[in-house]
Parts: sequence; C-alpha cells; structure tokens
Amino acid sequence: MITAALDDKSVASPTLDQLADAACLSVNHFIRAFHQQTGVTPHRHVVLRRLERGITLLKKPGNSVAEVADGVGFATPAHFVATFRRTMGVTPGAFQAALFS
Repeated sequence: MITAALDDKSVASPTLDQLADAACLSVNHFIRAFHQQTGVTPHRHVVLRRLERGITLLKKPGNSVAEVADGVGFATPAHFVATFRRTMGVTPGAFQAALFS
C-alpha cells in the first residue's frame, strides 16, 4: 500500500509524515522499516521509479530528454540527466541514441 502511494503519479507525492502516519510509525521508524523491507529509502524508491518510467519514455521515438524529465517529475532536465547518469552510467541522450542507431 505504501509503495502504491509513492508510485501514484495522479496525485501529489505524499510527505514522509503522511506515509509514516498511514503506517502508524514515527518518520524515522518508517524510513528504517521501509528500507528494511525494500532495500532502499522511500526517496530512493521514488527516484528509481521515476527513472524506470523515464526509460520507458526514452524508448519511444520523438520524446526529448527535456519532455521525459518533465513527464516523470524531475524539477529540471539537468537534474534528470545527472540522476540518470549516476544511476545508469550513461546519459539519457546517449541511452536514447544507442537505441535508435
């Protein structure tokens, strides 16, 4: 249920306080329990899910990196590029170019 709330892009992302309240835990305990169950923090989970959706969008011809960044919830294309490179080892533009070459 908690991960579904984090993944639902039709509503504003819940705060840690809201998630902890829903789980009847303190914020710190919630973060520890979430990490113990999933292997990542709630924030990292959200970032990884956004990157997964970004990869799906990058695989569609005609989608620019800026459009994808905006579509998956990154504040700026530069933040998306930096996060994508740090996680995937390649920029989204290079990833997309490799797919279509």
